[in-house]
Amino acid sequence: MYDSGRAPWGSPSCRSHIGAIIAPTVTGKVVFITGASSGNGQACARRLARRGYQVFGTSRRPPPEAEEPFEMITMDVTDETSVRQAVAIVAEIEATLARV
Repeated sequence: MYDSGRAPWGSPSCRSHIGAIIAPTVTGKVVFITGASSGNGQACARRLARRGYQVFGTSRRPPPEAEEPFEMITMDVTDETSVRQAVAIVAEIEATLARV
């Protein structure tokens, strides 16, 4: 397994699934990953969540019922309204967590 130490997500394939939002929060780091319902996106989301990141994964399909160590959000990256809604959900959850 490749883990350069330069990036917490490890492999190059994992880096390609990390979305545009990676920002510090009150309690740590927030990561927004597209395509997190399966494959490399899901593996990256799981790995980052295990490392202590607050991970929000997205998928065009509704989130599966399987329990994941990260929050799943339905989002279609080709639909601007869908993207705005997903970002609003993340912002709302993060604001709630910051008040706790």
